[in-house]
Amino acid sequence: MATRAGAAAAARTGRRADERSDDWRRRRRELLDTAAEVFFRRGFQAGTTKEIAELAGMSQSTIYHYVPSKEQFMAEIARQVSTDFTEALHRALDGDPCPRQRLGRVIDAFVSSLVVNQKTFAVYWQEYRSIPADAAREARALERAFVARVEEVVAAAQDAGVLPAGHATHVLSEGILGMLSWTYWWYRPGEHTPQQVSAAYRDLVGLGCPRGPRARPVDERAEERTRKRRELLDIAAGVFFRRGFEAGTTKEIAELAGMSQSTIYHYFPSKERLMEEIARQVYGDFSEALDRALTGDRSPAAQLGRVIDAFAASVVVNQKTFAVYWKEYRSIPREVAREAHAQERAYVGRVERIVAAAQEQGVLPSRHATQVLSEGVLGMLSWMHWWYRPGEHTPQQVAAAFRDLVGLGGR
Repeated sequence: MATRAGAAAAARTGRRADERSDDWRRRRRELLDTAAEVFFRRGFQAGTTKEIAELAGMSQSTIYHYVPSKEQFMAEIARQVSTDFTEALHRALDGDPCPRQRLGRVIDAFVSSLVVNQKTFAVYWQEYRSIPADAAREARALERAFVARVEEVVAAAQDAGVLPAGHATHVLSEGILGMLSWTYWWYRPGEHTPQQVSAAYRDLVGLGCPRGPRARPVDERAEERTRKRRELLDIAAGVFFRRGFEAGTTKEIAELAGMSQSTIYHYFPSKERLMEEIARQVYGDFSEALDRALTGDRSPAAQLGRVIDAFAASVVVNQKTFAVYWKEYRSIPREVAREAHAQERAYVGRVERIVAAAQEQGVLPSRHATQVLSEGVLGMLSWMHWWYRPGEHTPQQVAAAFRDLVGLGGR
């Protein structure tokens, strides 16, 4: 809630935005970036306006001249992200109407906007539940409009033979947007420029240069316990996905599982342990799928295609747990988070080696950093957890679309 000082400041600054000075707007933007830094490091609930003020080098009362409350900071962060990306898309769609050029400009604009908004974009997604309802509805409407406009560009590119025509436009669009959106997670300004990243992504989806050439006996009791634990983890992920880790309770999980709360503790002794095991399930399942994908034909194109197939299938099986793993990352106990992060780095490293081999063989464009291309592929796959709906497409359809999108199938 806003303090009296905040309310008074809001009243004093209740003038229309266009009547305020450029210096006022610049300072306010800086404060929003500072708030995003605090919420990114500490989470919205733990972050305070006192920390924002200290990091900005001003008094707590002074920041209320710009933004009247912590909740309003979150609302304005959501508006900033939505507005910046929408305006960038408007600019990208001006000029040459050629589908190849338009799609390339969309990729360039998205990457440039994300680099400027990296922390605010991260907070927007990770703290989505903390956005005030009105601002969240507004942001969601802009997001849907943004995706619809990108789908129009992708559909035109399919009609022109720039992108593969045999797949749902929605899937290809979400693949491209996923690749772009995931950049917020891995991008480090000192390693690559935005131009290098967007150039790599454009080439990755074919907008640049042409491409060159037996089981052990089953312990039934242990198997039943494993199955029940897995069911409970999926139910817990559903609760944490809807309500957040802090608000979700073992009582809700027990009710959904049709058992008593005390019975749950025979499987998991605490809510925190459920979160630990969700993290372990995610990176365990994905690592095992990668192991299976790397058996068989060792050609770079075949291996990369199987990686895409395996990842898409794993996301579908783990959709809620994967979403909770990323959205509630701060709630994972520190030791398990370190373990998960190490597994994640190892996974990315293995994918990078496959991508590097694909570049050497001319399967993927060789003039871009392997890391950027790898993160692009992993980004389009990872973002599936946000948009995928089982009744609309099968995992095989999505994987086939993504393989064709990066040039592993027929164009």
